Amino acid sequence: MAKIRMALIGQVRGRGTRGVYASHHLSELVAVCDSSGGKPGRWRTNSAFLISSITRNAGRYSCDAVGIVTPDFAHAAPIIAAARRNRHILCEKPLATSAADLAEIMKALKGKNIQLMVDYHNRWNPPICKIKDDVDAGKIGKVVSA
Repeated sequence: MAKIRMALIGQVRGRGTRGVYASHHLSELVAVCDSSGGKPGRWRTNSAFLISSITRNAGRYSCDAVGIVTPDFAHAAPIIAAARRNRHILCEKPLATSAADLAEIMKALKGKNIQLMVDYHNRWNPPICKIKDDVDAGKIGKVVSA
């Protein structure tokens, strides 16, 4: 299987994700961009930078997919930019923080043959793993809903 060439949007929050993309045998990290320069307050004013960066990076580095790990309120712009470039998208939860953002995301995705997945890492979160181990060992009882 060929490696998936990943571009990562959101370097500050994506340090762990960056390491996974760079080291996993099925992925290759080809681009990283972050509009905030480490300053979370700048995300709102730099959404145009995010869009131009992902467009530049997606074309220059010929990525297959984009990982989005920006702050929650800043997911829409890079999702829309990636969709316009026909790139697959892996976005941290939540997908959007407003109905307006969600509508714009859906509009950008309409008619595209791309995959969008919303990611939630609790499968490897140590407290969650401990709970699962305890359930499997019969320490907690029968799970009836999750």
